[in-house]
Amino acid sequence: MNNFLQICQIKKIMYICIILFIKKLNYMKKSIFFATFIMLAFGASAQKFQKGSIDFLKSQSEVCIVFDFTGVTMDGDTEATYIKERMADEKTPEDAANWKSEWEGTHRTQFTGTFISYCNDELNNLTVGKGYTSAAYTIIVKIVDIDPGNFAGPFSNPSKLRASFQVVKTGETNNVLASLYLKNIYNPASAYQPVEYLRIDMGFGELGKELAKQLNKALK
Repeated sequence: MNNFLQICQIKKIMYICIILFIKKLNYMKKSIFFATFIMLAFGASAQKFQKGSIDFLKSQSEVCIVFDFTGVTMDGDTEATYIKERMADEKTPEDAANWKSEWEGTHRTQFTGTFISYCNDELNNLTVGKGYTSAAYTIIVKIVDIDPGNFAGPFSNPSKLRASFQVVKTGETNNVLASLYLKNIYNPASAYQPVEYLRIDMGFGELGKELAKQLNKALK
């Protein structure tokens, strides 16, 4: 009889914990939705290109895009510190070396590819690409900071990015015609992604979409 009562008590406690977790999860979803609304209503819309008009892009159909990760920080820390800590999390030296190779190679290629894909999907009368080296103008995307976010159930956080953009004549990087700075750009759904590099990838997609929105707005 005592064992039966103990089992019932344990089940009751587990049931209460599940209910509390579900409530916390629903609260997080509402918080993310509200944060997204605030960002769309007051954040991204406040951004605009600086240093004159970019009307010269209206006559263009293609623009070259270049990515610069030099000096990028990871949630405020140096990338070297981030790489060292992440490699230490791997089980073997071989796993650590593979992770570093993927981070500096295939993952980075995926990030920039996702950025370009989402940007082009959002653009109206323009296409951007790495291979458009004969285009008259180039957009230099300087990645300033990457917050990888974290996956921790109801306490998860999305990956967030900060980046600057410079529009130049192709081959004349020292002559900046227009510039843009975007911060706190993220995809709320990335908070539900347990794989870190995929969370970051979703952030790059959102960054590409936001650049396209700013281009569309400036060129309409």
